[in-house]
Amino acid sequence: MKSRKQGGELDLMERGGTGEGRTEGTAGPSSGPPGDMSFEALVEGVEKVVAALQEGSLPLDRALEAYESGFGMLRAAEERLAAARTRLEVLKKNRVRDE
Repeated sequence: MKSRKQGGELDLMERGGTGEGRTEGTAGPSSGPPGDMSFEALVEGVEKVVAALQEGSLPLDRALEAYESGFGMLRAAEERLAAARTRLEVLKKNRVRDE
């Protein structure tokens, strides 16, 4: 079943899954597993999954796959943010030492 494309919503049939455990027709981005995606791509992917789930037209199995994909992207984005915070703290400490 093909979902409607409205605004930034994901067209599920155009975006075949390419990551771990994803199959054709899931709501995963087409650029690879979450670990290979930029932070911005992860956020965009999560937003598209949320939009597809909110639309409510996905069959249960596809909705679960989309949720799983979105959750993986969300975790990867959170890990990227944590790493960025750590990096900023190190830079901040180094700057204080240099002054």
